[in-house]
Amino acid sequence: MSHDLGQPMPNKTLSLSQDQHRPISQGRDRRLIGQRTFAWSVVVMAAVMVAGPSAYAHPPTIVDGSAEKATAEELVDFRKRLAAAVKAKNSAALKGMYAKTFQHTDPSGKIDTRDMRIAALLAGNPSIETATAEDLVISVHAGGWAAVAFGTSPITSPVDSNVDTVRWTAMYVRTEQSWHLVASHATRGNEATKSEAKK
Repeated sequence: MSHDLGQPMPNKTLSLSQDQHRPISQGRDRRLIGQRTFAWSVVVMAAVMVAGPSAYAHPPTIVDGSAEKATAEELVDFRKRLAAAVKAKNSAALKGMYAKTFQHTDPSGKIDTRDMRIAALLAGNPSIETATAEDLVISVHAGGWAAVAFGTSPITSPVDSNVDTVRWTAMYVRTEQSWHLVASHATRGNEATKSEAKK
């Protein structure tokens, strides 16, 4: 189905989880809607910053179900290649995979720039980029030129070796050359649960 640039773009979502229909609370539902609205806004702004003027020269591609699946598979492969670059300590490859304007917000609210994030990865710090992704959902936008990934990952704390379930969001933009990670955000699962309990 073709979509005019002046009309709202539907949320094309592919779930890669086998357990994708679990009921969620109204509070969590509102939180997820808020996260996805924010994520889509970030993707639109990031697409303009990363792609630059060339973005206006290419109208959105018509994306059908098979194209959405292909895009999701590309991003799964991108995550694997990024993890491999971390393992190989390939700083140059990592810089090419992150947008120059990349920012990551960790559960404490600390913000990492691209260079700070790459330094942390090369130092061996636990990360959502290299952890196993569970309940992975990839939402495709802008005719396949942008996407948002939602997932949970078990992250081992370097302080006390406890394993936290971290919920995260990652935003990606495709240029004519490759995909780029433009922003990400992580929240500890137990903190999210406490927040819901207070409502």
